[in-house]
Amino acid sequence: MRDIIISLIVALLIISLGIFFVFEKREETNVSEDIHKMEVETSLIRSEKKSFQRELEELNKNYKAQTVGASRVILLFNDIDSDFVREICPLLQNRDIVGVMTLTKNNLPSNSSLLTKDAFNSLIDKGWETTLYYDGAVDVKLWYSEEKEAFDNGGIPLPTTVVVPNGVYTEELYNEFYTLGFEDIILKTYQPDISKTSDFGTLTVTDSVGWYTTNAAGIITLFSSRTGDIAFTVLGKTADEKYETEQFGKMIDTISHSVQKGLVFYSTPSRSREYKNKLLENEVLLSDSYEKKRAELQEKINELDKEIERIYDEYLEEK
Repeated sequence: MRDIIISLIVALLIISLGIFFVFEKREETNVSEDIHKMEVETSLIRSEKKSFQRELEELNKNYKAQTVGASRVILLFNDIDSDFVREICPLLQNRDIVGVMTLTKNNLPSNSSLLTKDAFNSLIDKGWETTLYYDGAVDVKLWYSEEKEAFDNGGIPLPTTVVVPNGVYTEELYNEFYTLGFEDIILKTYQPDISKTSDFGTLTVTDSVGWYTTNAAGIITLFSSRTGDIAFTVLGKTADEKYETEQFGKMIDTISHSVQKGLVFYSTPSRSREYKNKLLENEVLLSDSYEKKRAELQEKINELDKEIERIYDEYLEEK
């Protein structure tokens, strides 16, 4: 009798467990079916949401391109010696790259110089620019007067850009340059500021560093991820401005890699100034319509999120 009772109890337990597992399986099936129904019901909404998100992403991308733009890299050559004429110019011309030549009363192009006047004019026609260099050794007005006289006698337009060592640059000197009609200043330094603006007025001020500075590659990476102006100096007197054929080629390859990605472009002082002015104009013209469209798209995305949430809540309430 005892064995019979035990057998019945075991049988009941087995039946109960079987029933439990059947209901559990049915519950899992119902949950899976509910999830599937929710996914089906919200699929069109989620697809529409992704479409608006892509549209918003493209809107932001286009607005940034037109108002923030890419970084500008200026190649500044402190001398126009034989290396410049015989190696640098041919290399850059083959790649359609322009730069800035530093001229003084003592190295003006002429028919008897390494860089002939015809070759110089050809570079200018292709977009190259020139700059003066002021080291603070003499009074700025006297320096300017002597340089202007030499340029006038040589039949070469006086540059509107001037290179200045960081230790010489002051607010007083800035005002002198402004009064003399300069439009751009290139400031030789060791710690470039990517978002450089003039501390004293409206003239464009661009930081310049030698390519052989230890963090040159890092500077390019930084300028590729943000926006700003930087000049790299070559053919200077300091160790970080020296010229070596192989290293110069690597320098151009490194910069050109970012150029190909559209993150930076080779520029000149006047081109950078015009480019930044255009970006400011675009910001004024486009900001209102951009903000309106951005808000509209974001509101549509938010509304679709609420609709998806409502559908999920309804299923949960039914359970």
